[in-house]
Amino acid sequence: MLNIITACSVYRNYPDSSGADNSRSDLSLASIRENNISDSSFFIQKAKIELKAGNSKDDFLASIKFRNHDSILISVRSMTGIELVRIFIEKDSVFVNERLNNLNLYGTIHEFVRKYGVSKNLLYIMLGDLVYSDSQEQNLIFENGKSNFFETKVDNRKIEYEIDFIRRKVLNTRVYDIDNKLDIALKYNDFKSTGNCKFAQRIDITGYHDYNRITIDIKKIDSPFSGEMRFKKATVSDLRRIE
Repeated sequence: MLNIITACSVYRNYPDSSGADNSRSDLSLASIRENNISDSSFFIQKAKIELKAGNSKDDFLASIKFRNHDSILISVRSMTGIELVRIFIEKDSVFVNERLNNLNLYGTIHEFVRKYGVSKNLLYIMLGDLVYSDSQEQNLIFENGKSNFFETKVDNRKIEYEIDFIRRKVLNTRVYDIDNKLDIALKYNDFKSTGNCKFAQRIDITGYHDYNRITIDIKKIDSPFSGEMRFKKATVSDLRRIE
């Protein structure tokens, strides 16, 4: 999603438990995963994305609809509300409407990942979810007195999580590329709860290309979500394969 965005160059508070007793080591990784935003349908109605590079700054708005673990609709707009790109992921098919370039693209999820560098799992991780294989649960490697660290592999990338077992959420994530070099680091703040999920209202991303920092501020989210996903697909003659 960062490649896409950069190419365009009702809540209740979740209590802060930073001072709480940290003896609840009986909590499992599965209990943290139960709070994943991707475990229920959701609609991020408004998120502000700020990109800082050197002395320049660009701002965008985004919305994300997610339903049934296979349908995702992403819209990125200018601050004046003009849609720049719309992406619809349905099972293994992806449709991209690049308004800036007047392009209508389609392809498989594998072709989308190859071009834009983000899979569905990495999108969930970016939003603060704990994604891992059950067979890797023993990789909870050490505890620093407040949080635990967990290393795993997701889509052939090494992922390192710092997990707060009191808040029951991921605090920090480090994502490595396929050559095992650090790609991006994500820090999650201002946790809120809505419906059956907990989420970070502010996400800070560093290490992405030449950007000093990318900040995602989630302004409003509905969960569970049961509304429509509207994406007007272009005619076959106007579609171009994702390359």
